[in-house]
Amino acid sequence: MLRIVYLVNQLRKSGPVNVLKNIIIHLDRSKYSPVIVKFMNDDKTRSITDEFIELGVEVYNLQLSFWDLELRTAKVAKRVDKLLCDLSPNIIHTHGYHPVLVASRLTYPCPKIETLHCISGEDFLYSKGLIIGNWMNWRYLNSLTSLDYSAAISQSVQDFYSKRNLIKNINIIYNGVDDKLFRCTLKKEDYRQIAKMPKKKKIFVVIGTLSQRKDPITVIEAFKKALKIIGNNSMELYFLGQGPLVEKCKKLIDNEPSIKLIGYVFNVQDYLKAADYSICASHSEGFGLNYIESLMANTPVISSRIGPFNEFSSFYPALSSLQFEPGNVNELVDIIVKVMTEPVHISMESIAADAVQRFSAINMSNQYMQMYSSLVNNDCKR
Repeated sequence: MLRIVYLVNQLRKSGPVNVLKNIIIHLDRSKYSPVIVKFMNDDKTRSITDEFIELGVEVYNLQLSFWDLELRTAKVAKRVDKLLCDLSPNIIHTHGYHPVLVASRLTYPCPKIETLHCISGEDFLYSKGLIIGNWMNWRYLNSLTSLDYSAAISQSVQDFYSKRNLIKNINIIYNGVDDKLFRCTLKKEDYRQIAKMPKKKKIFVVIGTLSQRKDPITVIEAFKKALKIIGNNSMELYFLGQGPLVEKCKKLIDNEPSIKLIGYVFNVQDYLKAADYSICASHSEGFGLNYIESLMANTPVISSRIGPFNEFSSFYPALSSLQFEPGNVNELVDIIVKVMTEPVHISMESIAADAVQRFSAINMSNQYMQMYSSLVNNDCKR
């Protein structure tokens, strides 16, 4: 039995934590025993720690602060080392910035791996600004050199880190989605009723944090312009998520009834199944989990032209006609007007079927299990 210890900041509902959950759900428990060490208390409104406990996972909460992790990293690592001596893991698997900083300072002797969830040189700058973002990127890249292996969640992510020649052993393992959760079993109008959406309007959905990187501002500006062309009785836009730009979004929406800020929801799948289109306007992504979730829900994606989304449209060329340059309001307006006024011929059934095969949670978990076994076998040969 191989014991895998996962290091995370929190167990709150987010893309990386959803990925971790899907890895664990499909682990062969006769061969692998998962343990989670989380550094901080969860955001109360987004906590899913109970869901991991229900899966039979041991969860240890160190109840650290951001400043403990940022300024007292070595001290935190010593505390984690003591815990690891009790847990006796065969592998340490990190997810994110602070887990990597801590793992790079651990002395416990076992292979350490990171799932590269983002392009740090872009993501950190968008989320933290130029000075702090560059500082974080420098620390993260240098800490990664102490780890044994990294899994990139897309070709774009692998390319970013490979070019820096700092990290050894980077392979691609695409994020996986629980296809059963996003599979349509009801009619679209039934999902409209569940999500409390009008049945006769075209519905557009945006999922994710209201942040500069996700760029809800471009979407709102484009949608308001499109409403003036199409009319506000024929379509609605729903944002699922919160974030630092929420007040700016409210001001820009200016009581427009066709644009709605819903906040965080735990049934994203129902909204995607109810929608006619989802919109992903990000300036940077490591993968774009909501993009693939949308495809599995038989909902086409209007997306910005960034690395991972270009990767997806190369698999599904019909979706390339729904892409726009990041931040280009007028180009997005043209696409919205086009899908509202012209027939769009996209075979979503075949795309969804391929996405299930290519990006399933089971496939992802199997690849991680193969990696765990390989790392332990190689470690035993040293």
